[in-house]
Order: sequence, then C-alpha cells, then structure tokens
Amino acid sequence: MVTGERAAAPAPPRPPRRGAPGLLRWGAALDVVAATHTAVSLDAVAPVQTKDEIGYLAAARWLATGEGAGLLTPDYAGGYAAGWGLLTAPLWWLTSHPPTVYVASVVLGVLLAVGLVVPATLLARRLGAGPRASLLLAAALGVAGGRLGYTGYALPEGLLTVQLTTTAWLLLRLADSRPGGRPGPPVVPWGAPSAVPSGTRPAVPWGTLAALALLLAWLPTTHARFAPAAALGLLVVASWALVHRSRAGALALVAGAAGAAAGWLLNARVEAELYGGGVARTAVAAEQAGALRPGDVLALAVGHAWYAAAAWTGLTVLGLLALLRPAVRELGARRPGAAVWLVAAAPAQLLVGAAYLSTRLDDGGRVDQLVYGRYGDPLWFVLALAGGAALLSRRSPARLLVAALVVTAVLSAAALVVLRATRDRVEGFVQLNVPGLEAWAWRVDGQYAVPWAPATTLALAVLAGFLLVARATAGTGDGGTGVGTAARTGAVSTAGAAARTAAVGLVGVLLLGTALVAEDRTIAPRDLWIQQMFGARDLVEAHPGVPVLLVEDRPLLLSGNALQWWLADRVTRLVRTGEALPAGTPSGTLVVGPADLPPAAPGTLTLLGVEPSGSYAVWQLDR
Repeated sequence: MVTGERAAAPAPPRPPRRGAPGLLRWGAALDVVAATHTAVSLDAVAPVQTKDEIGYLAAARWLATGEGAGLLTPDYAGGYAAGWGLLTAPLWWLTSHPPTVYVASVVLGVLLAVGLVVPATLLARRLGAGPRASLLLAAALGVAGGRLGYTGYALPEGLLTVQLTTTAWLLLRLADSRPGGRPGPPVVPWGAPSAVPSGTRPAVPWGTLAALALLLAWLPTTHARFAPAAALGLLVVASWALVHRSRAGALALVAGAAGAAAGWLLNARVEAELYGGGVARTAVAAEQAGALRPGDVLALAVGHAWYAAAAWTGLTVLGLLALLRPAVRELGARRPGAAVWLVAAAPAQLLVGAAYLSTRLDDGGRVDQLVYGRYGDPLWFVLALAGGAALLSRRSPARLLVAALVVTAVLSAAALVVLRATRDRVEGFVQLNVPGLEAWAWRVDGQYAVPWAPATTLALAVLAGFLLVARATAGTGDGGTGVGTAARTGAVSTAGAAARTAAVGLVGVLLLGTALVAEDRTIAPRDLWIQQMFGARDLVEAHPGVPVLLVEDRPLLLSGNALQWWLADRVTRLVRTGEALPAGTPSGTLVVGPADLPPAAPGTLTLLGVEPSGSYAVWQLDR
C-alpha cells in the first residue's frame, strides 16, 4: 500500500568495530619488552663489536661536528652506512664526551625496541589478528633472540626493524586508499575483504605517502643491504600512483628516489672522510661481483634461509607461505602491495647477503657466515609477525602449517648438506651475527659448528604444536577482521581464539627463555671479556683533565681506531707507530700506544698500566 512516504533507505553497514587492548595490557606488554631489553643493556659500557660500532659512531660524530676525518683505516672494511648516524648525531650536540654518547646510543636502541611494539601491533591488526592477540604477538617477537641479541650495542638493527615493520603497515594502509574518495573495488591484500567499505575509501593519503617516501629513502642509507627492499617498495608506490593516476603518489615516488640517491651520496662522503680515501665497502662489493661463484652464493642463501626459519621457530616460513596467495592476487589485479613487497624482498635479501659473504668463504670465512642472520633479522621479524597473524586469524590454518612443516624440513635438510660441504672452508665465529641461535652451544670438541640439530628440532616442534592447536580449533579465529576471520566465516569461538592466543604466548615465553639463556651463557660473558680490553680507557679516565697523546698501531680488534674515537675529547695529537713524540709535548701528558712498542720520548715515560686482555699500555711523560 502506498502511504505517500518514501521508505527509509537502510543504513549502510558499519565496518567491523576494531577493539583495542586496554591501557593495562599495553602497559604490561611495553613493560616486559622494556625491562628485558634494559636488563641486557646494563653492562654496555664500551663498544664490543669495535669495527661495526666505532664505524657507526664515528659517522655520527662527523655528521654532527665535522670532526674525525681520517680516523679509521681501510682495514676497518670501509664505510658503515650513515643512516643510523643521522639519528644519533644530535647526541654530539648535547655532549662531546664519547662514553656518554655511547651509552645514549644504547639507550636509544632500547627505546626503539620498546617503540617497535606499536607498529608491530598495528601491522598484526592489519594482517587480521585481533587486538589482544596482536599486542601479545608483537611483544613476544620483540623479545626473541633475533631482536634481543642486537640490544646493548650502538648498532642500527633496531632502527632497521622499525623501518621495515612500519613500511609494511603503511603499504597496507596505502592499499585501502583511493584518491578523491571515489568508490573502488574492495582491496583484498591478504585473502579477505578489507575492513574499509569500498564506497568509503579515504582521500589521498598524504601522510602515508610522505612517511613511505621517507622510510624507503632512509632504508638503504641505514644499511646498503636493504637497498633491494627499498627499491621494491618504491615500485609498489609507483604502481599505486599509476593505477590511481595520483600526482601525490608520483611526488612521493620522486621524493623517495631522490632521498635514496641523496643517502647514497651521503654514505660515499662519510666513507671518504672517515677512511681517508680507503677502499669503501661499496667499491669492494662492486669489484667482487665479477668473481661470484653461483654455487657458493646458492649454498649460503640456503644456510641463511635455514637461520631465518630456525631462529624464528618456523614463523617466518609460515608468514611467507601465507603471503604467497595474496601476492598472486595482487599481481593478478595489477595492484602490487605489501604482500608482493614482502614476498619479493625475502629472496632478494637472502641473495644480497649470500653474494657478499660468499666471496669470503676461502679468505677468512667464519662459521657464523654460513648461516648469517644479521643481514636479514629485521625483515625476518616482519615475516614472523605475518606468520603469527595467519595462525591467529585464519579459519583453518592446518594446511598452511603442514606446508610450513614440510618446507622447514626440506630447507633444514638442504642446509645440513651445505654445512657439511662447506665446513672445512671456514673457521672462527662472531656471536653477534646469529643471535637467534645463541642459546645452543657453538663450540664442540674445540671446534666451532652450527647447532643445526637442536635449532631444527625446536622449529619443527613449534610448528607441530601450532598444527595440533589449529586442528583443535578449526573453523575459529581470534576475532580479528582480516585473514579468514568473522568478516567471512561467521561465528567466532571464544575458546578457539583463547587457545591460539595462548599458543602464541607460550612460544613468546620460549623465545624469551632461549634469548635469556643465550645472553647468560654466551653473549654477556663474551662481551665482558672484550670490554676488559678497554683497560687503556680506564687508565686514562683515572687521570681526568690530563691531555692524551695516542700512538696508532696496526688495526687490531681493539686498535687505536677504537681508542681514538673513545678518547676523542681528550686526544690532543695522533702519532704514527715508530715516530718520536713531539719535542714540545708537555710534562704529565698521558701516552697511549702498543705495549710492545713504546715510543721515543723527550723525557721519561712512566708505565701506568697495560690492558688486561688487550695490546695497549698507558705511560705518563715526566720531563
């Protein structure tokens, strides 16, 4: 019957309400991460990885003050990227005391580790996990050995992890954006409908595009090994701008490319200034590219991939497999996004690191380089996060977990073949490069060996445990809005969500436990032993206000390069080995140099002490 009134149009459906963890849960998660990273950083009083840490710290000093030109010798392997220095350079404006700058750099690393929980939680939410589970997953991975092992040093791995995690989250935000707010097809980045209705897409995401341009430009400036990831990210932005004919996207692309070029020029300038014209890492890499042996590159790529799987208990494999179908869909729709970026960046990262280290297999190669994790851990964190989110949010992740088990087992078998074939070509070991595996013994019967068996067993056991939980909770999710959740599957079982979340929590406890075992058994004792080699620093600091004259010796683990940086506010002059002290050197000056090569002096040199574990001594000039 006609009533003369137009029937009210039904209200458009509201997007699923996204809950948020309460302040107490956020506080608890941040407190756990902060307390853990702070605890392992309390003994950080001097550089341990002296080549790396001094390289980055010296770059920051030069950027802030212009001082330190010619400080480091080519034996220090050439330039370390200046991107981390851009963040730490302002510390030199606050103090010129190098020990204080070092401690502040370590504190900054702890703050980055805590801050990582925020973008990691946001990314897990975008990947489909619920609010509580996302926070738990972010905190659990934030205290894994592949994260905790880099804390307590003046190194950029924490910054790289924040950059990559935030980039992945922003690429997902970009996928939900359409210029002008015009209706468009639903975005299906992870195999499930977007939480944003197709007719309500936000307008041009100026903030997202600007942040992406900055992050992608800064990434290779922080570490050149991540240049492929940056280039792939710029291609995704270019695709978005082309599909939507967005001038803003084009501007972001140009800005990102220009920023990356500027970063490359900055790194080249820092290398030239600090290393006095020495051979830079980029030049070395270019020269070695023509001598690459494909078999060695492939062998190391397999070893590095095994580390990514074992150190992160199979979650990286799970994440990569979960991203494959979404990546294919993105390519099929000609809209490459975060899935394509991560799936392409993973093998690129493996090949870049493997290619660089393969040239050292027969020339000072080390056991840790066979399964090197340091070049990839920031990216493996993101893939592990994707794996955890897939477990939490998929309706039935059992098939995915079976595939992850099979891939991990095959990869582990291939790695064992590689390790046996290359074992006689390497010797020595550096702990920092494989922090995710430091809970296991690396020295057996007087020789270093990769702990393949316990690490592989643990990864397979964790995946098998996840599989049991997934089968018991099939058809449920955690209440998220992304991959296979209630947005597509209907009712959500509270018990199933709780079981999966508890499984992630248990793995988090396991990751934390192995990381703390590694810290107590291996990392802390070795760091303490190396820090004791800074005895010359302690002897100098026992005489405040007295000028210091440094005799530079051949570059050693703790060479004059490190001491010159550490005593930068005290050193008045640098004398090369074999030279006599200047005739006008005032009485009372402290002289630091090789214990076995005391310099000729215009007076008497009184020995104040020798480093307990190092090679330097401190004398005082008495005229």
